[in-house]
Amino acid sequence: MNDAILLKVDDVIDECFRSLFPFQTFNRMQSQAVPIILESDRHCVVAAPTASGKTVIAITAMVRELSKPSHGKILYIAPMRALTNEKESEWNDIFKKIGFNIYVVSGERELSEKRAMEADVIITTPEKWDSATRKYQTDRFAFVRDVSCVIIDEVHLIDSDIRGGTLEVLISRIKRINKDKPLRIIALSATMPNIEDVAEWIGADKEEILKFDDSYRPVKLETDVFAYDPKESEFINKYVRLYKALNLIKKPLRDGHQALIFVTARDDAVRSAKKLLEFFEKDGRMYLTEAEYEYVSELGKLIKNQILSQTIRWGIAFHHAGLNKMDRDTVENLFRKGIIKVLISTSTLAWGVNLPARIVVIRDVEINDPLEGNKELSPIDLLQMLGRAGRPQYDDRGYGWVIVPYAKAEMYRQLLKKGKEIESMLHESLPEHINAEIAMGTINNINEAREWIRTTFLYRCIRKNPAKYNNLDLNEKVKDEIKVLISNGFVDFNPDTYDFHPTQLSIITSIYYVNIKTAILFREYAKRENLTLSEVLEIISKADEFSEVVVRPKEHALIKKILKDRTINLKGGSLKVAAILLAYMHGEIPSEFRSDGWVIKQNTERLLKALEHIFQNYSTPSNVAIVKNTSTLIKNSIPDEAEPLLQIQSIDIKTVKTLIQHSIRSMQELSVQTLQTLTAIGINEAKAKRILKELEKYQADQSQLKLIPDESIREECLIDAAPVDTENKTIGGVVKEQVAEFIHNEENQDIVEELIEQLENQPDSHPVYLIAGYAEIEYSGRKDDKNEGQRLIIIKPGGTIIVHGVTGLKPLNYQAKEAKFKIQNHDNRLIITSESTKAKEKLVIKFSQIPKIVKPFV
Repeated sequence: MNDAILLKVDDVIDECFRSLFPFQTFNRMQSQAVPIILESDRHCVVAAPTASGKTVIAITAMVRELSKPSHGKILYIAPMRALTNEKESEWNDIFKKIGFNIYVVSGERELSEKRAMEADVIITTPEKWDSATRKYQTDRFAFVRDVSCVIIDEVHLIDSDIRGGTLEVLISRIKRINKDKPLRIIALSATMPNIEDVAEWIGADKEEILKFDDSYRPVKLETDVFAYDPKESEFINKYVRLYKALNLIKKPLRDGHQALIFVTARDDAVRSAKKLLEFFEKDGRMYLTEAEYEYVSELGKLIKNQILSQTIRWGIAFHHAGLNKMDRDTVENLFRKGIIKVLISTSTLAWGVNLPARIVVIRDVEINDPLEGNKELSPIDLLQMLGRAGRPQYDDRGYGWVIVPYAKAEMYRQLLKKGKEIESMLHESLPEHINAEIAMGTINNINEAREWIRTTFLYRCIRKNPAKYNNLDLNEKVKDEIKVLISNGFVDFNPDTYDFHPTQLSIITSIYYVNIKTAILFREYAKRENLTLSEVLEIISKADEFSEVVVRPKEHALIKKILKDRTINLKGGSLKVAAILLAYMHGEIPSEFRSDGWVIKQNTERLLKALEHIFQNYSTPSNVAIVKNTSTLIKNSIPDEAEPLLQIQSIDIKTVKTLIQHSIRSMQELSVQTLQTLTAIGINEAKAKRILKELEKYQADQSQLKLIPDESIREECLIDAAPVDTENKTIGGVVKEQVAEFIHNEENQDIVEELIEQLENQPDSHPVYLIAGYAEIEYSGRKDDKNEGQRLIIIKPGGTIIVHGVTGLKPLNYQAKEAKFKIQNHDNRLIITSESTKAKEKLVIKFSQIPKIVKPFV
């Protein structure tokens, strides 16, 4: 097509779809791309500058698919929640009017299988669809297999260290799921030097690589660097950069234009707006017309945020994800109308909301991520922000400035001039993604693992430029990662067939997006008994997901104030995480922690679900209960000291809040209540009766537990599981030689002698033996059972074995009369086997760590 000819919508789009295009003529870029999108179902990559109209290409691809008599589902993958929400508001009504159903799922929304099944177009984020595709083989998630057209917005985010690996493996998986069915991938990208590499990996032919340079931007963009000499104090440097930003935007403001200033954090956006307000007031220059001033003065009365209501009267506003929706919508609308002259924002505007301005200034290139600590703004984010400069139909050019120290000025100039090649970031999160594939059942042996890695963009990048990846041998890397997964209990390996299968630990880790290091930590804590709420907070705060959380200088006193006199064995960023979670329990999150706190709370809710499921499989019911309660406290702002109240089944969230309001925060305070006092505070009589009845049972159970010998009267010692003569007498009749062989450590001889003395003094009776430790239990008999966790094995005279957990007998009281016992040491595992001679019963107890022998009770 001639570059000068602009394509008319009516000439190429069927009448029933024309309402999707609110204009009559495609622009230059679209006029060349649209015919190629419409003429076939081949994969296609479109690389074009920001604001050049790539969204129209996405809609065109939808039209192609929806035009088919029996079309498949369309999947639109956007990089973040803000962008999916924008598409929902733009597309929902217009698609519905022509008979098609759009379903948006991202962020905190839970995926509805029913709605996904009914939808023609699904809009989501990489993380949400990654989670869905991990279950694609099940009937509930059959809709995943129905996708025939995938549109990937901002595919260059493969290079992102946060979500790049997820997007990369997701694309590979989508291709694999649909390898025997028709599938079309449309990848949209900013202009990048090596977009051909991405196109080849996706499978687009050369004819379907549509690359448009900056000349296709509707508004010419001029970018440059503004350098400064930094001081020692970053606090001072922020204001120095703000002064420089003000100098850059003064002339455009006087000429009637708007400016966008990007900062790193929500608090920075607010503080910068307040400071600019001071400058404007001091300068005495009002950039609003009298009519605009009167309009925003009235509107300001409706704005919830007090600082925002003050700044907008001078045409200054701030924008971040923490603003309530009404205030955020007001800011966006006022900016679109040209009333807000200076908008200070976090990166939400760069990706999620299309609000261009005449001039864009990036004040901060170093950001503090709540989960990743201090780091440089990624080149992709930086170029996306600068791309907001220049308003189509209003400006003939846009200006973008980056403020950086002199030492980095040249590096940033080169970045602005040449852009950045897209690279894979999958190697940063490879263990998690290998585990996910194993959990799904798509990798069952090392050969399949190596086949899988060859489908990734990482494999292509390393082959093209191995030096960039330190000459990483991917085959060996994959092999090493799988060894780690096997050794840590994620994978069961069959040495005969060389196949491997996922354990429950692997599946839970995959479902809940848990880092491998975190899952290992959770499994270790599962071996402990009677965890407290404080210990659950410690576990979560130590999660690898929070390893880069940093404590800023002014936050130490705040953390100390929140924790008060609590003893929590943490330090640094982990202590900050625990303090934030406690603050949420008490419903008193300080403003200084709101930005970090929101991210930490969202991740904590997911991690607690994972911890709960790991404990269900590897720990005790009481530990599962305390994790559930911790999650409830955080989610519902219930103080931690009230946690014991949740152990009463009839006490729900509403009831516990009622009790707290009337200063009943503990079991002791509840135990002195009567039916009359409970009904007097607003609890209905039937519920109050149930609470008192359950409280009575709870207290009885607690007193029963006290019959178990207290730790203080037990004399314990660690032993090594040494070989034992399995042909001799039963364990109930352990002789001196066997004890000496079984407990061979010289440091334990006192206990050995005491055990022997008891045996010698009571030749006609046997003592009770207790062996405590982490064990796997397998039982075949009256009721087959299998479980594992911290267990106290009680071996009594007469052939009775009791397997005791924290909450009582588990799984059964094994009364195996005339049973034969044998003790083995196999692969450093102590194994006790009992087989009944009369009944078909077999009990196998396998200790997986060094157990404890507890002093016998006669």
